[in-house]
Amino acid sequence: MDQKFFVRHHNFEGEINELDFPGPIGDFDWLVHFLRVDQGSRLLAFEAKHPSGFFLRHKNFRIVLEPPDGTELFKQDHAFREVAPLAGDPRDGWHSYQAFQDKFKTRFLAHENLHLFLRDKSESGIAAGDASFRLIET
Repeated sequence: MDQKFFVRHHNFEGEINELDFPGPIGDFDWLVHFLRVDQGSRLLAFEAKHPSGFFLRHKNFRIVLEPPDGTELFKQDHAFREVAPLAGDPRDGWHSYQAFQDKFKTRFLAHENLHLFLRDKSESGIAAGDASFRLIET
């Protein structure tokens, strides 16, 4: 849970990098949309500021950046439940982001080798800290 790394998009895929990573600084800027409360947790969506109108979603378990296509599948794939962190202290702002669909309820937004995926928390090689994030206002 190194605090120097931040979620960004690169080539329309979700990544994590240090802020001084070469590339447009806008790749690190997000609008967080509160969709509703679902099963006692906030349901959120993450929209890129640049390009606006594009959201993080999971597609074949890879996190990608795409515009809404009006389908029910997109609505489900771009929504994440904000839940207690798999690692870290929630009093310090840590959360984990669980897939919205019940069929993927054991899968969380997680990073592996600087790439973002929707990973099952029981997968080998996925540490709890890889699936715990903090939202930071800039």
